[in-house]
Amino acid sequence: MQNGVFTTGGTCVIKDNTNNNFYLDNSTITISETTPPKAGMNVGVTTTNPDGIIVQSGAVPGHENYFFADVAGKNVVHDNGQLKIV
Repeated sequence: MQNGVFTTGGTCVIKDNTNNNFYLDNSTITISETTPPKAGMNVGVTTTNPDGIIVQSGAVPGHENYFFADVAGKNVVHDNGQLKIV
């Protein structure tokens, strides 16, 4: 996704794709307030954002468990309402 916002929640699964799963190019993910993440959600993410932010705001501790970095050796962490790949 380029220059946009993707909203996800529930049991969304984006994984096992060939190159990248969900590719964020100057974009972020919004976590749904009406259908928040729950068991079974599993989203792989790659970002071009230099700060690694994939969710700009609204993330709570535990949301990082529903996302994974496509890049080996990288992790998704919760940091003050944001999710980042580090």
